[in-house]
Amino acid sequence: MFCVLRIPRVILLLLFQLGFLSTPCFKVHLAYAGNAEVEKKQVDFYAVIQSGGYLGLVSLGTGFTVKQIWDLNLQLGFTPAELAGENITQASVKTSLHPFAWHRPELQIGEESIDGGNDKIEFDPIYLGFGLTIGIDDDLFLKLPSQYPEAGYYAPTALRWFPFVGSAVRFKSHEIFVEYSVSDIELMILVREHDELKPEDFFKRGSLSLGYLYHF
Repeated sequence: MFCVLRIPRVILLLLFQLGFLSTPCFKVHLAYAGNAEVEKKQVDFYAVIQSGGYLGLVSLGTGFTVKQIWDLNLQLGFTPAELAGENITQASVKTSLHPFAWHRPELQIGEESIDGGNDKIEFDPIYLGFGLTIGIDDDLFLKLPSQYPEAGYYAPTALRWFPFVGSAVRFKSHEIFVEYSVSDIELMILVREHDELKPEDFFKRGSLSLGYLYHF
């Protein structure tokens, strides 16, 4: 399998002088997604499975991406009683913005075919998002129960929101992503106690998630 390394001409000539490109054993192509040569779909639909990130042990859903910049998905998650004390079901919505949509690094494996097709691994280095999840459980509430002293003293336990940051790798229709989320309660604690926080405290807060997308 042969690949071509697309780099500036000056550096290319220098590499030839050094004999770096004279061995046709294995070569890698680095490019950027979103250029004029690659036509992106306006709206891209997908199915998603995720674990963690305040969405449950396992969460399934579907969503879409507009021009690879803006993303929105709906998910239904579940956590068994063995981990949460009781079975918990969650309905969630997530949205994210991808600033590297037009200049997304790619790793091309193999030479381009006659029709222009090729196999590329596409990287989304970093993206930012916001999520909202609602717990479907009798012990969770959106409206403060009457036995509590006053409205506003307790926050709704069934509703949580969380910002997150993520990174993803895509190959053809398959995409794997990892995200780090911080819930509204933990975020308020971090802000309130910022003077006393140590670097390791940030790793004790939040939730790490791993997920897979299949693009239709």
